[in-house]
Amino acid sequence: MGGSDVCSNVAVRLNARKNMSQAPAYTIRRFVPSDQDAVRDLIIEGLAEHFGATDDRFNHDLDDIASHYAAGYFVVAERNGEIIATGCLVPQGGDLAQIVRMSTAGAQRRKGVGRAILAALIEQARRDGLQRVILTTNEEWEDAIGFYSACGFIERTRVGGGVLFELLL
Repeated sequence: MGGSDVCSNVAVRLNARKNMSQAPAYTIRRFVPSDQDAVRDLIIEGLAEHFGATDDRFNHDLDDIASHYAAGYFVVAERNGEIIATGCLVPQGGDLAQIVRMSTAGAQRRKGVGRAILAALIEQARRDGLQRVILTTNEEWEDAIGFYSACGFIERTRVGGGVLFELLL
């Protein structure tokens, strides 16, 4: 069983457990333009929470998500009308795609929502016939490094304060 299968199976089990306990379920769906403000706010809040501040010079893609990620597969997790997590699979040519803009609302972390988003993106990569998925995170973001490693991604390199991960499908 590949690493991404482990991530997918964990997400399925967590959703099943939530349904048994009657906890409000969440839905993973494609981003739509009316999500723009909520998604931008969620991502910026997550960055500010981790880094203490954000620099808008590095977040222009969030000004028009639908246009910037038109070639990608951008998904959100929604619970009771609230966007609680995001992620996007962006084709890079050939057999490769990159996952970007993974973000989960602080109160929703460690509840399986991020794993479910990641599993949906990996499944889309498989449907698209891709062979490799990469992603990067900040080398000081230890929770993210642990999360991606637990989902089967292999650390390939560290450079310029970033960590590059790869998953072979």
